[in-house]
Amino acid sequence: MSLSTVIVTHGDPDGMVSAILLLRLHPEAALEFDNDRTLARRLRDLAAAEPPPGAVFISDIPLGSDQHEPVRTALEALTARGTAVHLFDHHRGWRDRPEVLRLLARACVTDDDGGTAAALIKVALLPGDAMAGFWLSVLSNRERSPQTATHFALLTALRQRENYGRNKGILRALAQDATIRPEWAALAEEHRACEERALAEALAASETLTTTQGRRVGWLDRRDHRTRIFVGDRPMQAQRWDLVATVEVRKVRLGGPHINQGVSLGFLHGTHDVSGVSLQVAGHDSPVAITPLGRGGSADNFLRAVRQLIVEKL
Repeated sequence: MSLSTVIVTHGDPDGMVSAILLLRLHPEAALEFDNDRTLARRLRDLAAAEPPPGAVFISDIPLGSDQHEPVRTALEALTARGTAVHLFDHHRGWRDRPEVLRLLARACVTDDDGGTAAALIKVALLPGDAMAGFWLSVLSNRERSPQTATHFALLTALRQRENYGRNKGILRALAQDATIRPEWAALAEEHRACEERALAEALAASETLTTTQGRRVGWLDRRDHRTRIFVGDRPMQAQRWDLVATVEVRKVRLGGPHINQGVSLGFLHGTHDVSGVSLQVAGHDSPVAITPLGRGGSADNFLRAVRQLIVEKL
C-alpha cells in the first residue's frame, strides 16, 4: 500500500472512530495504531521512508509528559522532507507546547478539557457527513439504540489482542459502509457476552468509595483479568454509583457510563502528589486515565494514592 497518506491513531474506541472518519476521506491511506510512548519512533520511521508520505494524520494520541523533545525532533525531520502533519487531539499536552504545534500543517485541539478526537475530525473535515454523526453517537452514547450498542461492541471486540489481525480491515470497510456484516455481528455478540460475564464477576467483587463530597465511586480491580469492561447506565444506577474506577495494570480509568457525560473530571487533568506518589491524570472530561508519573513506587502505593485522590478531590 502506498505511503502517500498515513493515519496514526490510538487503539481505543475514540481512536478507532477517528480512523473510520479519516478513512472516509482517505480510503487508501495506511492505518497504524500507536500511543504516546512510541509516537516519536513512529514519526522518525516515517521521516526515513523512501519516499516519505505526503501527509500524516495523528489522532487521539497524547503528547507524553516526557516525549516533548523526541516528538519535536521527529516532527522536524518529517516536515523537513515535505510531509504535511495534521493533528486531531483533545489532550492538554499538545496545547502546552506551541513549539511543537508550529511544526504542524493543521493542529485541531480542544480549548477545554472535554471533546473527543473524533468530534474534532468531524467538525473540521466532515461537517455535513451523516455517517460521521452516526459514529459519534456510537462513541458518545452507545446505549442509545440496539444499533449503536452493537457497533460499540464491535469496536471493543477489535481492541482485544486476539482480533488485532483483522481490526484494520474491518475499520477500513466500516469507513465506507457502516453496515455490520453477519460475521462481525457474531464477533460483537461473542465479545458482549464475554464482557457481561466479566462485568457480573467484577460487580460481585467491587467496592464503593464514598468521597468527601458524598459521591459514590465504584472500585473494580481488574488487574488479573484480560477482558476490558464498560459499566453502563443500568449497573451504575443499580449500585447508586456516580462514577466507576476500573483498575488495570499501572492505570486506573475513572469515569461515567458514556464518554464526556456525567460528573466532569476535567479539573483533575494534570499532575498530583499524593502521599509521596506522583500521579498523572489525562484523557477526556470523562473518563480520565490515572497513571503513575515516573516509576510511581509499588503497585500498592500507587493504588492507595489513587483512592486517596478520588476520595479527597471528588
